[in-house]
This record gives sequence, C-alpha cells and structure tokens, in this order.
Amino acid sequence: MNVLVLDPRGEFYRFVLVCAGHDCRRMDSLHGFGDWVPDVVITEVKLKSGNGFRACMELKKLYLGVKVIFLTKSDRKIFRNYAHIVGASSYILKPVGLVQLLSLI
Repeated sequence: MNVLVLDPRGEFYRFVLVCAGHDCRRMDSLHGFGDWVPDVVITEVKLKSGNGFRACMELKKLYLGVKVIFLTKSDRKIFRNYAHIVGASSYILKPVGLVQLLSLI
C-alpha cells in the first residue's frame, strides 16, 4: 500500500509503516512525488505549507478513492467536523498506538 504522511513530525509514522511493509513517504507538501500515487494519506491539521483541510480537498480531486486520515493533536470539534466535510475517512487524536496506526491503513 502506498502511504503518504503529510506531517512535519511524521518520520516515526513513516518508519513504522515501512517496517510493516508499506511504501511510505513523508513530505511537507503535495508537490514532488511524480508518478507515485498514494492509496492512503495521513495528515496533520497544521502543515508547513498550508493546512491539512486544503490538502485533503486537493488529494480528493487528484486521486479518486484516496483515503485521507487526520492524525492530529487538534481536539477542536469544528476541525473534526470540517475534516469529514472535506472528505476525510478518520480524525484520530495523537498520541496513537502502533496497532491503532496500522489498523487505520
């Protein structure tokens, strides 16, 4: 499974997913992955180059069927609701356990 991690501090998640056999890339923006197409995207609400909500909308336009998961520290109800409005599959609060992380994919 191709997994894209859009999180400035997401290197640990990338490491875990690679160890579990996934082709996983961590990036700070939606640019620069060429022909590689994500099946699943894990994003934070706040990104260096914008926000996860805008990224989710763009990804949903670019890749039909991509699963977007918000993995965040932001426990605001408005963020949770907006994530679902823009097409997110899940909105999970950090910290997340390894088993839970792998079960999301």
